[in-house]
Amino acid sequence: MKQLTQKGATVEEAIERALLQLGTTRDKVTIEVVDKGRKGFFGFGARSAEVKVTSRELPKEETVAEERVESTRDLPASTSEDEKKEVLELPKEEETEQRSEEESKASVSEVDVEIETETLEVTELKKQEKQEKIDDTVQVVKQYITSVAHAMDVKDVEISISFDKKYMDVQVETESAGRLIGRHGKNLRALEELAQVVARDEAETFLIVRLNIGDYLERREETLRYLANDFADRAIETDRLVKLDPMSSYERKIIHHELATRVDVETSSVGKEPYRSVTIRPLS
Repeated sequence: MKQLTQKGATVEEAIERALLQLGTTRDKVTIEVVDKGRKGFFGFGARSAEVKVTSRELPKEETVAEERVESTRDLPASTSEDEKKEVLELPKEEETEQRSEEESKASVSEVDVEIETETLEVTELKKQEKQEKIDDTVQVVKQYITSVAHAMDVKDVEISISFDKKYMDVQVETESAGRLIGRHGKNLRALEELAQVVARDEAETFLIVRLNIGDYLERREETLRYLANDFADRAIETDRLVKLDPMSSYERKIIHHELATRVDVETSSVGKEPYRSVTIRPLS
């Protein structure tokens, strides 16, 4: 039995390479897909497909041995004196049943142990695969943000990433924070959206990226809280509904939370992403 692992741009290409190397055909092997591979996003996170191919063909020696066994079966049966003695000396029925029962119990115990061991191994393997997927996602996102920063002539970039359930918090530190943030945070929001696409594509799961450059989010939150109350006061004074500029879901939550304790106004979100915004309606 021959076995080898082969890589390729696609699973099919990897299989064809393996078959060519083994000098066999698809119907004579078993194929295990180790990694389906990924095309990546703008070249980031690309990964080759990988397969493990095992030949099912028996070596010549094993084939000859099987033929000998088959030919032996065709020989006429004969009972020697020794064989007759063995027949006469067979254990009693009760002893045989007792032995069979003990062997069955031992077999069941062994099977239970094997199943428990396999379950633990599968659990550990899943944990390991999940951690590897997280590590890969972190590296790909870091690589992407770094490349964008370099393209904007921002070289001194330090990136740290942490996770909070479905949120992927990305913290970027640089002396040129203003360049990456852009006017009114436009560059930051664009980079955040693209980083989110990269993260979801690599992790193959739903993730929300929260990008912070320097202390921008902290300062932005303080500003939004001030604006929320300022616009609420304006709505009360004019007795008219006030509509704010489009914001991210994170920023809209800050507005809603800040005005939730006020009894003189009511907030709601309107529109569709990425133009969804908050409206403030006076209640008095």
